[in-house]
Amino acid sequence: SGDQIFAFLPFLLFAKGMDPKVIGSFALAFTVGCFAGKMACGRLVGIFGSRKVFITSKLLMSALLAVLVTAQGLPVIIVTSILLGIVTKGTVPVLQTLLVEPVTDPQAYDLFAVNTFARGSTNILTPLLFGFIASAFSAEYIYVLMAIVSVFAVAPVLFGRPMRA
Repeated sequence: SGDQIFAFLPFLLFAKGMDPKVIGSFALAFTVGCFAGKMACGRLVGIFGSRKVFITSKLLMSALLAVLVTAQGLPVIIVTSILLGIVTKGTVPVLQTLLVEPVTDPQAYDLFAVNTFARGSTNILTPLLFGFIASAFSAEYIYVLMAIVSVFAVAPVLFGRPMRA
């Protein structure tokens, strides 16, 4: 769900009646958050472990998406955009860590190819799906759907077998 937040952000902001001149501010805020997230999540993984950071960030993402859908004030939306950037792109290395931790056989690194193929496929299909949803309903529905998917993304990590140190 996180890969499409940035792509559909202008549509959500237009639906909220935001001035097109300020759309760039949100894009900048989200991008700054993405850079900050890479540093913050990396440090947090060292302190709390990749599972806890991933689960917490995805649940925060869901809450922040709900705030983004319901917020009307410009400052709230900008701060939410920064925080969404942190929990969205900051967790990419965390997810890669979760994928590689259980692998003990170097031949099993093919799972990266499967992960990349699955992410690529969803990144091709979701804009089309989200475009249909936005046309039929509104841009807010896309973000609600992203929040729901983000919660479900926690399940495999939450209920999966934890790694032993």
